[in-house]
Amino acid sequence: MDQLVDDRGQPVAGAAVTATLVRTGQTLEPTTLMLTIPGTYVVIDDGSTHLLRRSGDAVQVRISKGAAAITADYVFAVPDGCHVSKVSGPNTVTLP
Repeated sequence: MDQLVDDRGQPVAGAAVTATLVRTGQTLEPTTLMLTIPGTYVVIDDGSTHLLRRSGDAVQVRISKGAAAITADYVFAVPDGCHVSKVSGPNTVTLP
């Protein structure tokens, strides 16, 4: 889980998160229900292991709430063939 904050550093709850696998254009959606703390979000989970390369894939994430929106770039891999692992990308995203 990563953090989503406003420009004052306060947690933002209730944002819409859309993750797109850059290589295919496919939307990735978490497949499990995760309880999150307000201001945190899940990009993808292990339900996407079959879509990602073991070596890693670029994933573009759009986060929006009301008129505010931001795009963040990530790389996720499945090095063990079973679990998604974040290779790179921000741990905290600021929604303008």
